[in-house]
Amino acid sequence: MKRLTIIFASVICFCITALGQTSFGIKAGFGGSYLSTKIDPKYIPNSTQKFYWRPITRHGGFFYNYQMKNKSLIGAEILFLRVEGKESIETIYKVQGNREAYSITTTIWRNFSYLSIPIYYGYAFKKIKLNMGLQTSINLYNAYYIERKSTLPMLFIQPDYFKMQVDRFNFGLSGSVLYNLTKKIALEAEYYYGLNNLLISNSKKETWKLQKATLGVRYNFSAKQ
Repeated sequence: MKRLTIIFASVICFCITALGQTSFGIKAGFGGSYLSTKIDPKYIPNSTQKFYWRPITRHGGFFYNYQMKNKSLIGAEILFLRVEGKESIETIYKVQGNREAYSITTTIWRNFSYLSIPIYYGYAFKKIKLNMGLQTSINLYNAYYIERKSTLPMLFIQPDYFKMQVDRFNFGLSGSVLYNLTKKIALEAEYYYGLNNLLISNSKKETWKLQKATLGVRYNFSAKQ
């Protein structure tokens, strides 16, 4: 709770300064997310893992920019973010006797909702702006769904729903490119790469890391036409 309070206090102080000197507005975007949940192969013998980009990512929120004299800026945002990951694991089972080997394919969908706080440095080239910075996200909700299928026709496996034991905080690098259509409206392409392992575990056999890419739009309330 102490960490959360410090983060919010820092962002509020930054935003107050930004509001008094430059620009603020709203933004929204849609795109894809990719959750890598690699497991050490020695813990899943005879298995193959696959990961997929999921076209379900979306975000919306507010931005604040402090413009400096040399075309540079410092910005902060508060966003609500939804991401999803998809993974499949195919495991081959060998059977004694004359029976052929069979496989079980486990497909997992993982959903996350975050309150995200990106802070970044930017530089403007006429109508184009480049932003690079850090993003901290606070997990608001998570759940995952498992579906299993087997090559044995008589083997039925009931689907399951679970809540994940994940780190409440997600931290990573973020970057974006903006193109100003007008003084108030800009298109934005963003990419995020998570650095910390999302999975809470004393073992190092699994590593969960999140990526996302989005396209969106910004509307600047303070700009004059």
